[in-house]
Amino acid sequence: LVETFSRVLEVRLPLQAECSLHSPLMGNVVVECRFWPEFDAEGDVVSVSVQVRDMTSARRVAENYQALFTSMADGFALFEHLYRAHEGASSCTAHDFALVDMNPAFARMMELDEEGVVGHRLDEVLGKDAQLLAEESLAPVIHYAKPVLASFMCGERPIFVEISSY
Repeated sequence: LVETFSRVLEVRLPLQAECSLHSPLMGNVVVECRFWPEFDAEGDVVSVSVQVRDMTSARRVAENYQALFTSMADGFALFEHLYRAHEGASSCTAHDFALVDMNPAFARMMELDEEGVVGHRLDEVLGKDAQLLAEESLAPVIHYAKPVLASFMCGERPIFVEISSY
């Protein structure tokens, strides 16, 4: 933290740092410190304001969420609707969505390689099943901003899929 404080004085810009502290009362604590230089009328740094935020519980929540995400039996995938030049179009295609993240259960159910498909477009990831997914569950969310529950039988994979889209 001393290094970050000194660096703020040197570069004259806000900076932040994170560190672990031990408190006899609270045990190990992770804190995020944000430093802002304060200037006088001549533009010299006269003081540095510091905001300290306890990140311990936020980290714990993130770790718990990650554990749930990777161990849950239900498949979960996050798709991003990509920018299209014709935003007013009334339909969405599987090419309009990219896979942002998925849990191991989704990868297993859809017979996907967990490492190699994130970032690819939906049609590249799911093949023929992608267009039905886009039409039945993703397009209505994009166009009407309402959650959708869709069910269908995959064409390429011998599985029945129920999808909740938000």
